[in-house]
Amino acid sequence: MNILVVDDETIIRQNFVKRLTRLPLAIEHIFEAKNGYEALGIVQQHTIELALVDINMPFFDGLTLIERLHEMQPQLKVIIISGYNEFNYAKRAIELGVVAYLLKPIDRQEFNQTIEKVYHSIKETQPAITFKQQILTIMKENLANVDFNLSMLATEMNLSANYLSKLIRDSFKVSFVDLLKQIRIEHAKKLLHTHPSTIKIYEVATLTGFSNQYYFSQVFKQETGLPPKEYAKQAYFAEK
Repeated sequence: MNILVVDDETIIRQNFVKRLTRLPLAIEHIFEAKNGYEALGIVQQHTIELALVDINMPFFDGLTLIERLHEMQPQLKVIIISGYNEFNYAKRAIELGVVAYLLKPIDRQEFNQTIEKVYHSIKETQPAITFKQQILTIMKENLANVDFNLSMLATEMNLSANYLSKLIRDSFKVSFVDLLKQIRIEHAKKLLHTHPSTIKIYEVATLTGFSNQYYFSQVFKQETGLPPKEYAKQAYFAEK
C-alpha cells in the first residue's frame, strides 16, 4: 500500500511518517507533500491508496485538495488531520467521502487504531476486485471442459471449496453453478450470433462445455426463451 502524508509543518509530517513506519502493516511507500501542489504531483505519478491530509495549508485548503485527489484517483481513501473542530468542516468532509477525521494533537493510540482500521478495509476491498477478475478468467479458460467444477477452481486458486463458494456468492450474488452456466450461455449466444448460418448446435454445445446438444438446447431455452436454432435464425435474418 502507498500512503501520502500532506501537511505544511515538517515536524508534524515527519512525526506521522515515523508513526506509520512503526505500525505492523505492509506499507510499500510513504510519500510526503508540504502543500496541495506537491500532493497532486505525487498522485499524478503514483497510485495512492490512503492520504492523510491537513485542512489548513497554503495555496489551497485540504478540502479542495481532497476533491482534486478523488478526481484523479477515485478509489483513494482520505483521513483528515485538523486543528479545527468545526461542524462545517466535518460536514463537508463527510460529503467528500472522508473515512476519518482526526483532531490535533492526535492521540497515538487513536492514530494507530484509525490507520489500522482503514488499512484493513482497503485490503479487504482490493482482493475482491482481483478475485472477481481472476475467477472469471479461469472459468472462461475452462469453458469447454465439461468436467470443470468448483473443486477444480478451488484447487487452481489455492482455496477451500467451501470458502470459495461463499466468496462467489458474496461477489457475484449467484452460486458457482449458476455463474458458470451464465458464462457458458453468453459465449453460446456470441457463437450463434457470429456464425448463425454455419455453426452446428452440437458444435456450440461442445465449445461451451455441455455434455450433449440436447441438454445444451434445454438450458439455452431456459435462459434466453428461445431454442438455439431459433436464436441463430433470428441472428441470421437480422444481418440481412
